[in-house]
Amino acid sequence: KLSAIAQAEPAAAAPPASATAATATATARATPMPQYDVQQQLLQQAAAQVASCCNTQLLTIDSPQLPPVATPDAAAVQQILSAAEAPDLSPNSCPHLYYTMPAQHGPTHSNSMAHSGAMQQQSLAVLQQAAELLQQDLPVAIPTETVYGLAANALSAPAVAHIFRAKGRPSDNPLIVHISDLDMLYKLYPDHIAAGTNPIPQQYHRLIAAFWPGPLTILLPASPLIPAAVTAGQPTVAVRMPAHPTARALIAAAGVPLAAPSANTSGRPSPTTAQHVLEDLNGRIPAVVDGGACGFGVESTVLDGLRVPPVVLRPGGVTAEQLAESPQMEGLQVYSRDFTDKALETRPTTPGMKYRHYSPTAPVLLLDPALAWQTLQEQYDSTQEQQKQAAMQQLSRAMDSATEKLLEQLWQHEQAGRVVLLSTCRCCGSKAAADAACGWTADSMQQLQCFDRNGTALPRAAPDRRCSPRAASSGSPSDLLEYVLGSVQRPDTVAKELFGALRAADGVGCDVIVVQGVLPVGTGMAVMNRLQKAASQRHHVDL
Repeated sequence: KLSAIAQAEPAAAAPPASATAATATATARATPMPQYDVQQQLLQQAAAQVASCCNTQLLTIDSPQLPPVATPDAAAVQQILSAAEAPDLSPNSCPHLYYTMPAQHGPTHSNSMAHSGAMQQQSLAVLQQAAELLQQDLPVAIPTETVYGLAANALSAPAVAHIFRAKGRPSDNPLIVHISDLDMLYKLYPDHIAAGTNPIPQQYHRLIAAFWPGPLTILLPASPLIPAAVTAGQPTVAVRMPAHPTARALIAAAGVPLAAPSANTSGRPSPTTAQHVLEDLNGRIPAVVDGGACGFGVESTVLDGLRVPPVVLRPGGVTAEQLAESPQMEGLQVYSRDFTDKALETRPTTPGMKYRHYSPTAPVLLLDPALAWQTLQEQYDSTQEQQKQAAMQQLSRAMDSATEKLLEQLWQHEQAGRVVLLSTCRCCGSKAAADAACGWTADSMQQLQCFDRNGTALPRAAPDRRCSPRAASSGSPSDLLEYVLGSVQRPDTVAKELFGALRAADGVGCDVIVVQGVLPVGTGMAVMNRLQKAASQRHHVDL
């Protein structure tokens, strides 16, 4: 709406910048002006600035040429969480939380964790080009280990306005601030630096040492240096340290923390490849840094450890079960599972709580196995592997039955033309089956004519390739296509495939998407959170 207003108003009517600032200040003092009226001005300025520099450039970088990101292994994580005292987060105790970009020439800093050889010139040039755009307060789409993010200088309100305009994002939806290391975070709190105190609350220390860099976002007291547009006027700010080598190197090269939501049109499935970003934002932003496909596939976990008890506001790459192992996380709750709060949803402190998200063009019908699994757990001993596998096979049969029933209802009532089934129960047998390749099934490929960018026929469709459906009789089972997300037993695989599969379903011109869900435990909780927000209807699976 703000973007439309900006386009409708003639440029000649806009007052000089100095007069605008003075008027806005006077109005703010005289009356309790709504907090985000200033966002309209920023969006107008963002529109003019981006229009002068687009078309969107695709900047390809070879991430392995950048300094690798060191993270604690499973044994080290367990040791950190179970130690009698939390680490002090110093460079000596936690060197993985500190980062220095290697120089183009000469030796590198001991904390940089850089390769012994110098970065190749092409990757270094791409990094510098993207960093210069960010330093000019322009937005750049960047890869992270979760999804691609639309990044801009988190210390600049005009830069942040570019994000809201490009995405069409509501201004009351806060952003996550991404940092390259702890030194960058500390600089956001000059009062603590002056006092010689640590601005990070003690309850986060173990978790930061164990899970940063990585897909964990924490809520901290808002920094005086962060504009209100980033926090949506809340007294807290969401912060994380990404584990992707390109993201971390680019933040360090830019020299400022970056605010970065997912790099897609607001409400659409999040992008996990550079091609997904271009599908949504080509011509709206100056550049996309292509660092390959994202490794995890859904967004980070958001933890509010300032509340008592602490709360997972959004499940993600670090599971609630992992967080609960920290002594400081006693009584940990998960929002929506354990409680809801209308006031919190009205004025959210983190992304993903208020608005519908992750939705493709076609309606999504979700088959949720949670209630069926709860019944099965009462019948089987899940600690015994044989009984657990028997329970999983029974769940698979129940899911297949529910799927067939739903499809029959769709066709009988002529509510569906082309249907895409995103399945998770085809692989509920052996380990080999669970590790089978994801993507379109062979039967579905017979209904699809797929080509790569060179016009070569492909044996398997991929989410970021162009697919043209062959003619098929509408409203019949011949118009059913199946895309295997993975196994209900492997939610991490499903997470990696999910957003790309939703986009692939849209790409073949489907009318309805039916999704077989996974169990809401571990990574599966993050998968089901995204599917429930994307779904138009939710159908519970019965035994």
